[in-house]
Amino acid sequence: LIERQPVLFAVWHGRMFGLLSGINPDKTAILISASNDGEFITQAVRLVGFRHFIRGSSRHRGMQAVRHIHRAVRQQKLSIVSNVD
Repeated sequence: LIERQPVLFAVWHGRMFGLLSGINPDKTAILISASNDGEFITQAVRLVGFRHFIRGSSRHRGMQAVRHIHRAVRQQKLSIVSNVD
């Protein structure tokens, strides 16, 4: 069998929940803003079964988020969901 490779999903905010219904939450981490709004999104996504979150953005905790993304992909073999808008 071919080992599954991690994937980067680049999605628009308004389309995120449609994508999440079609991917494995155990093998996917979601990049979410470190803001208070991001906390709301984290809790909502947790309700549909996701448990891997990377908190950060280009303005807040960005370098920390990049390190966590690298670790999630290389060590845990997780795919990443990121909003691009």
